[in-house]
Amino acid sequence: MKNIDAFILFSQPDQAKRTVEELRQSALINNIFLLSPEEITSVIEGCEKIV
Repeated sequence: MKNIDAFILFSQPDQAKRTVEELRQSALINNIFLLSPEEITSVIEGCEKIV
């Protein structure tokens, strides 16, 4: 089975962190990208930021 990349809208740090933690539990997820209209100051390990 192929892995997929997940793109998550980053609006609230706590919500994004919980979502990322749940996605990491899946063996199907390859990369996790955080999408934001402005610079993200919060750090969530293992994610890439797209502004």
